[in-house]
Amino acid sequence: TSKFKKNTNAWKLLEIAYGKEKEFGLSSLAGAEKFLSLGMKKDAKAKAIKSLRYLQKNTANYFRAKDIIFLTKK
Repeated sequence: TSKFKKNTNAWKLLEIAYGKEKEFGLSSLAGAEKFLSLGMKKDAKAKAIKSLRYLQKNTANYFRAKDIIFLTKK
């Protein structure tokens, strides 16, 4: 599983692709995942909070953003 957690380039590319498609919630969430995998908690939290503005409530992506916010409080 460490391959998937540390593949920050994939998260970066996903962030860019979603941004180009104007899927800002998913783009921000991918950015949050990227920063989380790099151990950059402050940046991950900021991106996750931003993603909540765009993501539909009570969806898997919404809850993942909430999870990232929770994980970065420590």
